[in-house]
Amino acid sequence: MVNMAMAEMADAPVLIVGDIDRGGVFAWMKGTLDLLSESEQKRVHGFIINKFRGDIDLLKPGLTQFEEMTGKPILGVIPFDAELFVDEEDAIPHISSPFVNSHPSVVDFAIVQLPHIANFTDFSPLVSDPGVAVRYVRSPVQAGQPDLLILPGTKNTIGDLQFMKEMGWEQYIRSFHEKGGLILGLCGGFQMLGTRLLDPDHIESSIEKIEGLGFIQATTIMEHEKITRRSIRPTLPSSVFEQGLEVDGYEIHSGRTQFHKEYPLLFQPANGDCPHSLGLCNEEGTVIGTYLHGFLDNDPIREGFLRYVRERKGLPQPEEKFNYRNFRSRQLDRLADLVGQSINMNEVKRITGF
Repeated sequence: MVNMAMAEMADAPVLIVGDIDRGGVFAWMKGTLDLLSESEQKRVHGFIINKFRGDIDLLKPGLTQFEEMTGKPILGVIPFDAELFVDEEDAIPHISSPFVNSHPSVVDFAIVQLPHIANFTDFSPLVSDPGVAVRYVRSPVQAGQPDLLILPGTKNTIGDLQFMKEMGWEQYIRSFHEKGGLILGLCGGFQMLGTRLLDPDHIESSIEKIEGLGFIQATTIMEHEKITRRSIRPTLPSSVFEQGLEVDGYEIHSGRTQFHKEYPLLFQPANGDCPHSLGLCNEEGTVIGTYLHGFLDNDPIREGFLRYVRERKGLPQPEEKFNYRNFRSRQLDRLADLVGQSINMNEVKRITGF
């Protein structure tokens, strides 16, 4: 719905892409086309099938029949590539590595799988790092004793905090912390670490107020206007990061947080910024929170953070550093080659006018 509205605003041609790996691709591509208005259907110039496994010759009769039914061409079939790692489209990554301590320097990170979890790409650099085992866990029973517990971003902070309380996460997290466990809260997860969350206008949920986990003395009030801004900041001297590193990230959240206590800061605030919202840790260095998305994409920042976790947990440092930017660039090149070899690019260029 959003993409078609944007296409009409831009007067742009449309290609419908179907994920055959989920099954029923012909039915839902045809159904999608039929549900569009007449003007939207005219805007659709063809179809692409993605993540095909098997012998393409077995699929060809279906391709021919589909084109006859819709009167529109299938411009290509992209094969499934098990070695390709690119971000999922607004979904939890299929790659969730169970923790196997095959090497002493591998760290075990558990991410709480909230019902309204968001900003999955925050963790792509961790999932792709061979020195990190990432697990999405829904229940405290699944969590065990990870080297780091992550409270991720969410589209409904108060509702998901209520879910965590009902699932027994509050008791688990307190016990985990008392045993020396490390906790990272990102955006909505950062808000949960506070003492109180208020939503008087019911922006996110029907719950007007809820007690937070209480690790940070702060109150968050949900507001209609979201804070959206990009931040490039140098790090400050702290127990987590070395001073002078540059971090590139962005903020997008509806809540404004009032901090009732001074905490060690992670990043240098600019004029007008709330210094604590960019990033802070408690005095013991066991609870870390930030509104900054994408900060783990920065290789020196991520290396410093992983070094800190390993030092706190008494784990050795890996012999080789993982360069996420280079890895991501190689994966995008691989994807570009795969798409270019599988699609009638001459026809796509003709449709798009390039």
